Amino acid sequence: MSTFTAEFPHLAHQVSDLDVDQLIAEATKFSTNFQPWVVFISSTDLNKKFGHHLIHPVYCCKSMHDFLKIGLDRHGCVIVVDENRAECSTLHLRELLISRTTQPFEIIPYSQTNEHQLLNEIKDSCQRVMHLISLERTISHTAQKIVSSNPRTSIASGYNHKSSNSVEYKVSQNLIRSRVSEVIDQKPEEFLRDAISQIRKPQKS
Repeated sequence: MSTFTAEFPHLAHQVSDLDVDQLIAEATKFSTNFQPWVVFISSTDLNKKFGHHLIHPVYCCKSMHDFLKIGLDRHGCVIVVDENRAECSTLHLRELLISRTTQPFEIIPYSQTNEHQLLNEIKDSCQRVMHLISLERTISHTAQKIVSSNPRTSIASGYNHKSSNSVEYKVSQNLIRSRVSEVIDQKPEEFLRDAISQIRKPQKS
């Protein structure tokens, strides 16, 4: 973050003036607009058992290779995997996804011993991922607003300052994400409680 601050002080200054608590509250307010996907990998039987109990879109894949080939990594998701599968360990799967996707995700290792808890785990994970998807969208939107309103652009470098591919946009996004992470790390329980409270709130017609 210090490198970004030194190279883009005008962006760092604008990000430092943001009300991060308000940004998080806004993301919480609209989190129900975003639906994470539930993906069963090598677990077609689990889809038959639990799929009809879930309000989220449900997908089945034979392997992690199919998961990536289909492009499911381009969406926030909760991944349920067989804990004893031979393809790769849960740790390796997590590292692979971190290197391949920018979307929020959670992995639930499944074993016969925790089947009775699985449905609740999936629902809880969906709530968290739902809120994280909304938070990422809010961060991206805020970064776009900052860059679009800033007269200092990198036109000389050949970048469109309003583009999501621009240096300014990516720097603003990283700076905002860093500030949001700091706030959440200070009070993770409150963050999660607010998210779940909003998600469970009845929606007005």
